[in-house]
Amino acid sequence: MKPIFILLILLLSACSFTAQYPQNWEAIDQSKTCDSIIGQYKNNGEYYFDGKPLQRGFSYIVLPNNKQNLSTIESFDVVKNDAGLYKLIIGNSTSEFNPIAIELQCQKGSLHIAKDSNFTGHEPGALVLGVESNSFSLFNSANNNLILKTENSAVGLLMLVIPVAGSTDNWYKFERL
Repeated sequence: MKPIFILLILLLSACSFTAQYPQNWEAIDQSKTCDSIIGQYKNNGEYYFDGKPLQRGFSYIVLPNNKQNLSTIESFDVVKNDAGLYKLIIGNSTSEFNPIAIELQCQKGSLHIAKDSNFTGHEPGALVLGVESNSFSLFNSANNNLILKTENSAVGLLMLVIPVAGSTDNWYKFERL
């Protein structure tokens, strides 16, 4: 009886959201190499929620907890250095912002970032503890725009007793400049 109760709690405390790739977007071009993604892109991109097109900044998606003012960022760059390593450069050097460089991994013609983090409640006495995993995959579209797929998942304990889990997948499109 006890294992069934535990399984029931696990199933009732999980949620998931998976966005489908928008049919009105150009296809992802799987035949291109990682070098085809190199370029500069607009920071504000398009995504869909409940069938409605919305805008979201790339910098807010990849750096949600950054303390710098992300609203000043107009573009980001995907570059390859002399050593052959791919990097994502977010922001321009200004008095208000220091650019952030993130290393990218090339896999089968797309670039990837993986970030894991632990979290706790943000307020004193909060009883939340967990682990969050975020992965970002960058693809080149048939029209040379950047397609970003995000995969986020979290597992934790609410009030240090109730297990909770959730995951979301989403798609974003950013125009090449």
